[in-house]
Amino acid sequence: MTSPLPALPREIEANPDHATIRARFAAPDRLLWRGGQLMVPVFPLGPPLATTLAAAYGEGQLVLGFERVAKALADETRGLALLAGREGSTPPARISRLLLLSDDGADRLYRHAERLTVAHAPRVLAAVLAADAYALGRATTARDVAVKVVLVRHKQAVAALMRALAG
Repeated sequence: MTSPLPALPREIEANPDHATIRARFAAPDRLLWRGGQLMVPVFPLGPPLATTLAAAYGEGQLVLGFERVAKALADETRGLALLAGREGSTPPARISRLLLLSDDGADRLYRHAERLTVAHAPRVLAAVLAADAYALGRATTARDVAVKVVLVRHKQAVAALMRALAG
């Protein structure tokens, strides 16, 4: 399931390199899971990305773990629905969240991540990092913990990570 990439965060769209960033995210590398339909890009977990992840974690802009991510997205969706009901408007079709996944998860995890991504589209864009859960955990928290799922939920952190990923 490859569809046109929704609008990127405003900060990225205003960036001179926005076409390069868009092209990298629009060029999916693999199916999220063997039986799935969602094509996702795969990015290396290099030093620039690790630094950006650690900074976002330190600023409280990340949600770690699938259950917490699912709850955070559901809460946000309820809030957006309430706001839309009050204001009579719908939010623009723009990416505002990144769902980053380690590459050592089971098909079940990726199947659930695909459902979550599709349910919260176009706000959520999924990508796989070419790193296991412990490497992702160390990069994010600076501790030896396994982290398979990261939700980037602050617009400046999303923009910074998109630049680091496409870099």
